[in-house]
Amino acid sequence: MQGFEIKFACNTTITINDPMLDQFTPTQVACLQEYAANNRLSDVEKEIVKSLKLELEEFQKEAVINNKCIVFEDISKDELQFSNHAFERYAERVDKIPPSNFRGYTYPEEIEKINNMIDLIKNSTMIETKAEYKGEWVLRYNFIGELENEPVVISVKFEDFVVIITVIDKKNPN
Repeated sequence: MQGFEIKFACNTTITINDPMLDQFTPTQVACLQEYAANNRLSDVEKEIVKSLKLELEEFQKEAVINNKCIVFEDISKDELQFSNHAFERYAERVDKIPPSNFRGYTYPEEIEKINNMIDLIKNSTMIETKAEYKGEWVLRYNFIGELENEPVVISVKFEDFVVIITVIDKKNPN
């Protein structure tokens, strides 16, 4: 994929070069450029402004699923990163542990949870219709599946390694 540049209101330029998508539509490029032009990168990164939800075309969703399968074919644990946020949301949204009671999950204590998240992503054949842009050179994709018989979404970004960002309860997405 040939990358394209977006310029933020603070004059910082980022090249969008997402390895999961072969092409962006002209409308998507324009949306990303407009979003950047109207926001400072630091405000996006600090979540002072909302992230951009970018509608994916059917061919793009298929490309993300196919590319995800290729990435996960031979992936090693060294190429995966799990945010603490992902473990905390797993505890809250799947294990139903109130935030006031969990200790914050970390690898390798929670190897079963890690394997469950990896399996969900590997086996997922569906993603949500919108990807999310949060001021990086890649988008975040939400893979749909089940964890411990609960319908969930796992948010993932693909960089030089794969980052599992969060777990969302489909029944109660808050």
